[in-house]
Amino acid sequence: MRIVFFLFTIVLFSLTGCGVSSDLDGSAKMTNEVIAKEQNIISIKATYIGLMDPHSIEVIIDHKPIAIQINEEQFPLFEQLKTNEQIYIEYYYNEETTQNILTKVEISND
Repeated sequence: MRIVFFLFTIVLFSLTGCGVSSDLDGSAKMTNEVIAKEQNIISIKATYIGLMDPHSIEVIIDHKPIAIQINEEQFPLFEQLKTNEQIYIEYYYNEETTQNILTKVEISND
């Protein structure tokens, strides 16, 4: 229970670091995409556990649970996934917000 509370607290305080900027034409761009280009992208196979909230998922990597932040466009995909499905993900660690940020996901057919 303490872990869930701790993760919830981290997510709550770190959401202020996630922003959306709008162009004049009304299209939104995630500022995280720009940051991702400056970070080291990690590509790895993971076991999907589930949604923690509308902005984060939990996966198992190397027998360890890891919280990863997702965006609005990624959320519907994870709503449909079942626990213990194998996925390939790309993410990076944002040192400013101390969060793992998802940049890409593929469903494994293994």
